[in-house]
Amino acid sequence: MLYGLAHSEDLRKLYAQATLSDADVQTAIAILEDVGAKDFALEQERYFFDSSLAALDDAHPTDSGRETLMALINRLFKRSY
Repeated sequence: MLYGLAHSEDLRKLYAQATLSDADVQTAIAILEDVGAKDFALEQERYFFDSSLAALDDAHPTDSGRETLMALINRLFKRSY
């Protein structure tokens, strides 16, 4: 949403409304798609996933610690909404 607000005046105007209709919500979704907000979010997710794996490797945890941390990383990054 923040990416979309930063990249679309139309979305900022829409978001400033006191209430949103179903049509407004659909318009907001379309605007977010048009400005590439989902792609940006997925790129950020990949960056932080890769950074997490690199940090885990650098920490040299025990086998059981690595397994636990890998489960956490996977749970955080492989969820869907």
